[in-house]
Amino acid sequence: AKGQKISLFQADLTQPHAARELFTRVEQAIGKPDILINNACRFERDEGVITEQDFNAHMAANAYSAIELAQRMRGDEQRFVFNMLDHTLDMSWPVLSSYVLSKATLEEWTRRAAPLAKPNVHIFGLRLGPTLLNPRQSQTHFAEAVSKTPTKAATSIESILRSIAKCIDAPHSQPAIFDL
Repeated sequence: AKGQKISLFQADLTQPHAARELFTRVEQAIGKPDILINNACRFERDEGVITEQDFNAHMAANAYSAIELAQRMRGDEQRFVFNMLDHTLDMSWPVLSSYVLSKATLEEWTRRAAPLAKPNVHIFGLRLGPTLLNPRQSQTHFAEAVSKTPTKAATSIESILRSIAKCIDAPHSQPAIFDL
């Protein structure tokens, strides 16, 4: 909306304490945000061979950082947290095992934390399909991934924004997790 301010901040969320330090920088720059969109993602192939390093990096970037940031949204004011989830996890196994486990962890935390965070913090999980072509991905592979989704369509940025607006307008009437 016109007159609103959007600020973007960057961090390597695979590093220890990165999420906490990121939130501190945000608070110092603009105060505690009203809306947090957790879209950080590590997405590396492991072909079903999970190493400690890859597993920890995926969990840190895709699950723990989102949880840490969401927990820092607590307070007396109404705030919103949107965790970007993935409804293509079944078709990603075993090629992206660490990714799948980390996103499944975030989804489960979102499901369990959402009812407990209310009334002031509203936590939602938006389960997305393929949205944007990855620079390492061919158009053919992207189209194949889209064809395997329930909707047979890529998730548009517009549909994500409409869903976020709907949740903000009527937070108590929305499910904690839903597919786009």
